[in-house]
Amino acid sequence: MEYRNLFGVVKTKDNIIITETATKYQTTEVKDPNLVQAVYECECLLLDERAKTQCRLINSLLKK
Repeated sequence: MEYRNLFGVVKTKDNIIITETATKYQTTEVKDPNLVQAVYECECLLLDERAKTQCRLINSLLKK
């Protein structure tokens, strides 16, 4: 599975979740196969929140 937004990418490979952004590369190994989907969805939500935060920051800097 792969999820993308303007801020980065979240991918799964077997039981490993890979999160890539411009400033970070993180791998998370999920021991319980039943939790892979839940952890993947959580990482996607976190990526969305990071993107929203960055957009708000950029917009506030542009208004100055």
